[in-house]
Amino acid sequence: RQMDVILKYYITLNLDNLGYKYTMITLHKVNKIYKNRILNRLKVNPNIFSVYSISGQYDIMSILRARSREEIKRFIKEVNSEKGVISTFSNMAIDTFKTHSAYNPLEHLII
Repeated sequence: RQMDVILKYYITLNLDNLGYKYTMITLHKVNKIYKNRILNRLKVNPNIFSVYSISGQYDIMSILRARSREEIKRFIKEVNSEKGVISTFSNMAIDTFKTHSAYNPLEHLII
């Protein structure tokens, strides 16, 4: 903790077992004037797993976990109606091979 390497301890939930079977990755192209507002709206959405400001053709990437296709459709409709959103590009994850909770760059140091 003294080196600010360990930020906090937490449990890792099995979201599939909790019914969150769908993962949607969405790229958002937004008007720069509204970017922070849109980032903040995404950040507080309880179904949003991660939000990133990105470079390239799109401005924001969000990862949504949902229990149903209806939840996904609602999310896409809400996002596309948000002021400042120019366009979105979404993909459904088919299988998960690794998540950020499985990332451990210090793994080789553990004996």
